[in-house]
Amino acid sequence: MDVIVLAIKEYHRKNKKNIEFSGTIPAEGKVKDVFMASGLAAHMDLNMDAGILMNWHNIKRFKLISGYHYSQISDITATKLAEYIIECMNTQGYTLNGKGKNILGTLFGEVLDNCEIHGGEQTTWFALGHYQQNVQVDSYGEVQLVIFDFGNTIYEQLKEKTTSSKTREKLEFLSKEHEKFYNKNWTEEMLYTLFSLQEGISRLKDDKVEGNRRRGTGTVRLINNFQLIGKTNENKTPLMSITSGHTHICFDGTYKLKSQMVEDKELGNEQRRIIAFNDKNDIFQPPDGRYVKYINTFFPGTVISLKFYFDREYLTQIMESKR
Repeated sequence: MDVIVLAIKEYHRKNKKNIEFSGTIPAEGKVKDVFMASGLAAHMDLNMDAGILMNWHNIKRFKLISGYHYSQISDITATKLAEYIIECMNTQGYTLNGKGKNILGTLFGEVLDNCEIHGGEQTTWFALGHYQQNVQVDSYGEVQLVIFDFGNTIYEQLKEKTTSSKTREKLEFLSKEHEKFYNKNWTEEMLYTLFSLQEGISRLKDDKVEGNRRRGTGTVRLINNFQLIGKTNENKTPLMSITSGHTHICFDGTYKLKSQMVEDKELGNEQRRIIAFNDKNDIFQPPDGRYVKYINTFFPGTVISLKFYFDREYLTQIMESKR
Protein backbone atom coordinates (compact mmCIF):
# COMPACT_ATOMS: atom_id res chain seq x y z
CA MET A 1 0.00 0.00 0.00
CA ASP A 2 2.78 2.40 0.94
CA VAL A 3 4.64 2.20 -2.38
CA ILE A 4 1.38 2.59 -4.32
CA VAL A 5 0.42 5.70 -2.33
CA LEU A 6 3.94 7.11 -2.81
CA ALA A 7 3.68 6.46 -6.55
CA ILE A 8 0.33 8.29 -6.68
CA LYS A 9 1.82 11.19 -4.75
CA GLU A 10 4.82 11.37 -7.11
CA TYR A 11 2.56 11.18 -10.19
CA HIS A 12 0.57 14.18 -8.98
CA ARG A 13 3.75 16.09 -8.11
CA LYS A 14 5.18 15.59 -11.60
CA ASN A 15 1.90 16.69 -13.15
CA LYS A 16 1.70 19.70 -10.81
CA LYS A 17 -1.60 18.56 -9.33
CA ASN A 18 -2.61 18.63 -5.70
CA ILE A 19 -3.78 15.56 -3.83
CA GLU A 20 -4.82 15.05 -0.22
CA PHE A 21 -4.58 11.94 1.94
CA SER A 22 -6.38 11.25 5.20
CA GLY A 23 -6.73 8.37 7.61
CA THR A 24 -6.75 7.21 11.20
CA ILE A 25 -3.64 6.42 13.20
CA PRO A 26 -3.79 3.04 15.02
CA ALA A 27 -4.59 3.69 18.65
CA GLU A 28 -1.91 1.65 20.39
CA GLY A 29 0.35 -1.37 20.42
CA LYS A 30 2.67 -2.84 17.85
CA VAL A 31 0.48 -1.87 14.89
CA LYS A 32 0.80 1.80 15.84
CA ASP A 33 4.57 1.46 16.27
CA VAL A 34 5.04 -0.18 12.88
CA PHE A 35 2.79 2.37 11.18
CA MET A 36 4.62 5.30 12.72
CA ALA A 37 8.19 4.00 12.40
CA SER A 38 8.14 1.95 9.21
CA GLY A 39 4.73 2.46 7.63
CA LEU A 40 2.91 5.10 5.66
CA ALA A 41 3.43 7.81 8.28
CA ALA A 42 7.21 7.40 8.03
CA HIS A 43 7.31 7.11 4.23
CA MET A 44 5.24 10.25 3.68
CA ASP A 45 7.03 12.24 6.40
CA LEU A 46 3.70 13.10 7.98
CA ASN A 47 3.71 15.59 10.83
CA MET A 48 1.96 13.73 13.62
CA ASP A 49 0.67 14.87 16.96
CA ALA A 50 3.60 15.34 19.34
CA GLY A 51 1.52 13.65 22.02
CA ILE A 52 1.81 10.24 20.34
CA LEU A 53 4.02 8.11 22.57
CA MET A 54 6.62 5.90 20.88
CA ASN A 55 9.35 3.67 22.29
CA TRP A 56 11.84 4.74 19.64
CA HIS A 57 14.84 3.28 21.50
CA ASN A 58 13.33 -0.21 21.05
CA ILE A 59 12.96 0.16 17.27
CA LYS A 60 15.42 -0.22 14.41
CA ARG A 61 14.31 0.48 10.85
CA PHE A 62 15.54 -0.70 7.49
CA LYS A 63 14.23 2.18 5.45
CA LEU A 64 12.48 1.50 2.16
CA ILE A 65 14.92 0.88 -0.70
CA SER A 66 13.80 0.39 -4.29
CA GLY A 67 15.45 -0.70 -7.51
CA TYR A 68 14.47 -1.73 -11.01
CA HIS A 69 15.49 -4.03 -13.86
CA TYR A 70 19.30 -4.10 -13.96
CA SER A 71 19.58 -1.09 -11.66
CA GLN A 72 22.73 -2.78 -10.31
CA ILE A 73 22.10 -1.84 -6.69
CA SER A 74 21.04 -5.31 -5.51
CA ASP A 75 24.55 -6.13 -4.19
CA ILE A 76 24.73 -2.87 -2.23
CA THR A 77 21.26 -3.45 -0.80
CA ALA A 78 22.15 -7.06 0.10
CA THR A 79 25.14 -5.82 2.10
CA LYS A 80 22.97 -3.23 3.84
CA LEU A 81 20.42 -5.91 4.74
CA ALA A 82 23.14 -8.14 6.21
CA GLU A 83 24.45 -5.21 8.25
CA TYR A 84 20.91 -4.44 9.42
CA ILE A 85 20.40 -8.02 10.62
CA ILE A 86 23.69 -7.86 12.54
CA GLU A 87 22.59 -4.55 14.10
CA CYS A 88 19.39 -6.25 15.29
CA MET A 89 21.34 -9.22 16.68
CA ASN A 90 23.62 -6.82 18.56
CA THR A 91 20.68 -5.84 20.79
CA GLN A 92 20.81 -9.39 22.16
CA GLY A 93 24.57 -9.38 22.68
CA TYR A 94 25.39 -11.42 19.56
CA THR A 95 26.82 -10.73 16.12
CA LEU A 96 28.04 -12.52 12.98
CA ASN A 97 31.69 -12.89 12.06
CA GLY A 98 32.99 -11.88 8.63
CA LYS A 99 32.18 -15.28 7.12
CA GLY A 100 28.63 -15.21 8.48
CA LYS A 101 28.08 -11.70 7.16
CA ASN A 102 29.31 -12.73 3.69
CA ILE A 103 27.03 -15.78 3.62
CA LEU A 104 24.02 -13.70 4.65
CA GLY A 105 24.88 -11.01 2.12
CA THR A 106 25.19 -13.64 -0.62
CA LEU A 107 21.76 -15.08 0.21
CA PHE A 108 20.12 -11.65 0.23
CA GLY A 109 21.94 -10.92 -3.02
CA GLU A 110 20.49 -13.98 -4.72
CA VAL A 111 16.97 -13.06 -3.61
CA LEU A 112 17.35 -9.47 -4.85
CA ASP A 113 18.95 -10.64 -8.11
CA ASN A 114 15.87 -12.76 -8.74
CA CYS A 115 13.77 -9.61 -8.42
CA GLU A 116 16.05 -7.38 -10.46
CA ILE A 117 16.97 -9.76 -13.27
CA HIS A 118 14.04 -12.14 -13.60
CA GLY A 119 11.12 -9.77 -13.03
CA GLY A 120 11.19 -8.41 -16.57
CA GLU A 121 12.12 -5.06 -18.08
CA GLN A 122 9.31 -3.21 -16.28
CA THR A 123 10.02 -4.66 -12.84
CA THR A 124 10.43 -2.52 -9.75
CA TRP A 125 11.56 -4.10 -6.48
CA PHE A 126 11.52 -2.97 -2.85
CA ALA A 127 13.06 -3.98 0.48
CA LEU A 128 11.83 -2.87 3.91
CA GLY A 129 12.49 -3.95 7.50
CA HIS A 130 11.27 -3.27 11.04
CA TYR A 131 12.84 -4.53 14.29
CA GLN A 132 11.28 -4.00 17.70
CA GLN A 133 12.36 -5.28 21.08
CA ASN A 134 9.77 -6.57 23.49
CA VAL A 135 8.90 -3.99 26.14
CA GLN A 136 10.19 -6.35 28.83
CA VAL A 137 13.77 -5.72 29.94
CA ASP A 138 16.37 -7.82 28.10
CA SER A 139 13.64 -9.65 26.23
CA TYR A 140 13.63 -10.86 22.63
CA GLY A 141 13.20 -8.67 19.57
CA GLU A 142 11.01 -9.28 16.53
CA VAL A 143 12.18 -8.71 12.95
CA GLN A 144 9.75 -8.13 10.11
CA LEU A 145 11.36 -8.08 6.69
CA VAL A 146 9.84 -7.94 3.23
CA ILE A 147 11.37 -8.06 -0.25
CA PHE A 148 8.92 -7.76 -3.12
CA ASP A 149 8.61 -6.71 -6.72
CA PHE A 150 6.01 -5.67 -9.23
CA GLY A 151 6.82 -7.54 -12.45
CA ASN A 152 6.59 -11.03 -13.86
CA THR A 153 5.48 -13.74 -11.46
CA ILE A 154 7.74 -16.75 -10.89
CA TYR A 155 5.49 -18.78 -13.19
CA GLU A 156 5.62 -16.14 -15.91
CA GLN A 157 9.41 -15.99 -15.62
CA LEU A 158 9.78 -19.75 -16.06
CA LYS A 159 7.38 -19.82 -19.01
CA GLU A 160 9.46 -17.29 -20.92
CA LYS A 161 11.34 -18.34 -24.07
CA THR A 162 14.58 -17.15 -22.46
CA THR A 163 14.34 -19.92 -19.86
CA SER A 164 17.10 -22.45 -20.50
CA SER A 165 16.04 -25.49 -22.50
CA LYS A 166 17.25 -27.83 -19.73
CA THR A 167 15.08 -26.15 -17.10
CA ARG A 168 12.10 -25.98 -19.46
CA GLU A 169 12.38 -29.70 -20.21
CA LYS A 170 12.50 -30.56 -16.49
CA LEU A 171 9.44 -28.44 -15.69
CA GLU A 172 7.43 -29.75 -18.62
CA PHE A 173 8.29 -33.30 -17.55
CA LEU A 174 7.23 -32.58 -13.95
CA SER A 175 4.02 -30.94 -15.14
CA LYS A 176 3.06 -34.05 -17.10
CA GLU A 177 3.76 -36.18 -14.03
CA HIS A 178 1.43 -33.96 -11.97
CA GLU A 179 -1.41 -33.67 -14.50
CA LYS A 180 -3.34 -36.40 -12.72
CA PHE A 181 -3.27 -34.32 -9.51
CA TYR A 182 -4.29 -30.97 -11.01
CA ASN A 183 -7.45 -29.35 -9.65
CA LYS A 184 -8.54 -25.90 -8.48
CA ASN A 185 -6.15 -26.16 -5.51
CA TRP A 186 -3.11 -27.54 -7.35
CA THR A 187 -2.32 -26.00 -10.72
CA GLU A 188 0.60 -25.84 -13.13
CA GLU A 189 1.35 -22.30 -11.96
CA MET A 190 1.64 -23.54 -8.37
CA LEU A 191 3.86 -26.43 -9.44
CA TYR A 192 6.24 -24.12 -11.33
CA THR A 193 6.36 -21.72 -8.37
CA LEU A 194 7.10 -24.49 -5.89
CA PHE A 195 9.74 -26.16 -8.04
CA SER A 196 11.53 -22.89 -8.67
CA LEU A 197 12.71 -23.36 -5.06
CA GLN A 198 14.41 -26.68 -5.77
CA GLU A 199 18.11 -27.07 -6.43
CA GLY A 200 18.82 -27.23 -10.15
CA ILE A 201 15.63 -25.44 -11.22
CA SER A 202 16.43 -21.94 -12.46
CA ARG A 203 15.35 -19.91 -15.46
CA LEU A 204 18.97 -19.23 -16.36
CA LYS A 205 20.52 -22.52 -15.24
CA ASP A 206 23.36 -23.59 -17.52
CA ASP A 207 25.49 -26.61 -16.67
CA LYS A 208 28.37 -25.00 -18.54
CA VAL A 209 28.52 -22.18 -15.97
CA GLU A 210 30.56 -23.12 -12.93
CA GLY A 211 29.04 -22.44 -9.50
CA ASN A 212 25.36 -22.42 -10.47
CA ARG A 213 24.58 -25.74 -8.80
CA ARG A 214 22.62 -24.06 -6.01
CA ARG A 215 20.73 -21.71 -8.30
CA GLY A 216 17.13 -21.39 -7.21
CA THR A 217 17.65 -22.30 -3.54
CA GLY A 218 18.87 -18.95 -2.20
CA THR A 219 15.44 -17.91 -0.92
CA VAL A 220 14.84 -21.20 0.87
CA ARG A 221 18.36 -21.29 2.33
CA LEU A 222 17.80 -17.76 3.65
CA ILE A 223 14.52 -18.85 5.22
CA ASN A 224 16.07 -22.02 6.67
CA ASN A 225 18.83 -20.01 8.35
CA PHE A 226 16.39 -17.68 10.06
CA GLN A 227 14.22 -20.63 11.09
CA LEU A 228 17.30 -22.08 12.79
CA ILE A 229 18.31 -19.00 14.78
CA GLY A 230 15.05 -17.03 14.80
CA LYS A 231 13.12 -18.78 17.59
CA THR A 232 12.58 -17.72 21.20
CA ASN A 233 12.57 -19.50 24.55
CA GLU A 234 8.88 -18.59 24.77
CA ASN A 235 8.14 -20.98 21.86
CA LYS A 236 7.66 -18.25 19.30
CA THR A 237 8.68 -19.60 15.91
CA PRO A 238 9.53 -17.82 12.66
CA LEU A 239 6.83 -17.49 10.04
CA MET A 240 7.73 -16.80 6.43
CA SER A 241 6.01 -16.87 3.07
CA ILE A 242 6.37 -16.49 -0.68
CA THR A 243 3.46 -15.10 -2.68
CA SER A 244 3.55 -14.91 -6.48
CA GLY A 245 0.64 -14.76 -8.89
CA HIS A 246 -2.05 -17.06 -7.47
CA THR A 247 0.41 -19.06 -5.33
CA HIS A 248 1.10 -18.67 -1.62
CA ILE A 249 3.77 -20.84 0.07
CA CYS A 250 4.06 -20.78 3.86
CA PHE A 251 7.15 -21.80 5.85
CA ASP A 252 6.86 -22.49 9.58
CA GLY A 253 9.58 -25.12 9.93
CA THR A 254 7.30 -28.12 9.40
CA TYR A 255 8.89 -28.81 6.01
CA LYS A 256 12.57 -28.13 5.36
CA LEU A 257 15.04 -28.18 2.50
CA LYS A 258 16.70 -31.61 2.61
CA SER A 259 19.56 -33.14 0.68
CA GLN A 260 18.46 -36.40 -0.90
CA MET A 261 19.01 -38.61 -3.89
CA VAL A 262 16.83 -37.96 -6.94
CA GLU A 263 16.78 -40.93 -9.27
CA ASP A 264 15.11 -40.18 -12.56
CA LYS A 265 16.28 -40.35 -16.17
CA GLU A 266 14.71 -36.96 -16.94
CA LEU A 267 15.76 -35.06 -13.83
CA GLY A 268 19.10 -36.82 -13.45
CA ASN A 269 20.47 -39.26 -10.89
CA GLU A 270 22.12 -37.05 -8.31
CA GLN A 271 22.00 -35.65 -4.79
CA ARG A 272 19.76 -32.59 -4.62
CA ARG A 273 18.39 -30.24 -2.00
CA ILE A 274 14.60 -30.63 -2.12
CA ILE A 275 11.62 -29.12 -0.30
CA ALA A 276 8.45 -30.71 -1.67
CA PHE A 277 6.12 -29.83 1.24
CA ASN A 278 4.89 -33.39 1.74
CA ASP A 279 5.73 -36.10 4.27
CA LYS A 280 8.02 -38.05 1.94
CA ASN A 281 9.61 -34.91 0.46
CA ASP A 282 8.67 -36.42 -2.90
CA ILE A 283 8.68 -34.02 -5.85
CA PHE A 284 6.40 -36.37 -7.78
CA GLN A 285 3.60 -36.00 -5.21
CA PRO A 286 1.45 -32.90 -4.60
CA PRO A 287 2.28 -30.70 -1.60
CA ASP A 288 0.44 -30.26 1.67
CA GLY A 289 -2.45 -27.89 0.88
CA ARG A 290 -2.04 -26.15 4.23
CA TYR A 291 1.36 -24.82 3.14
CA VAL A 292 1.08 -24.43 -0.63
CA LYS A 293 -2.19 -22.65 -1.37
CA TYR A 294 -4.07 -21.25 -4.35
CA ILE A 295 -5.21 -17.67 -3.71
CA ASN A 296 -7.96 -16.02 -5.71
CA THR A 297 -6.31 -12.60 -5.72
CA PHE A 298 -3.50 -12.35 -8.27
CA PHE A 299 -0.31 -10.62 -7.14
CA PRO A 300 1.61 -9.18 -10.13
CA GLY A 301 5.10 -10.08 -9.00
CA THR A 302 6.57 -11.80 -5.96
CA VAL A 303 6.49 -11.08 -2.22
CA ILE A 304 8.94 -12.69 0.21
CA SER A 305 7.85 -11.94 3.77
CA LEU A 306 9.78 -12.94 6.89
CA LYS A 307 8.97 -12.65 10.59
CA PHE A 308 11.54 -14.02 13.03
CA TYR A 309 13.06 -13.27 16.42
CA PHE A 310 16.37 -12.64 18.13
CA ASP A 311 16.37 -13.96 21.70
CA ARG A 312 19.53 -13.78 23.81
CA GLU A 313 18.67 -16.94 25.77
CA TYR A 314 17.86 -18.96 22.66
CA LEU A 315 20.98 -17.78 20.82
CA THR A 316 23.04 -18.74 23.87
CA GLN A 317 21.57 -22.25 23.76
CA ILE A 318 22.52 -22.58 20.09
CA MET A 319 26.09 -21.47 20.78
CA GLU A 320 26.46 -23.86 23.70
CA SER A 321 25.09 -26.79 21.71
CA LYS A 322 27.62 -26.11 18.92
CA ARG A 323 30.45 -26.10 21.47
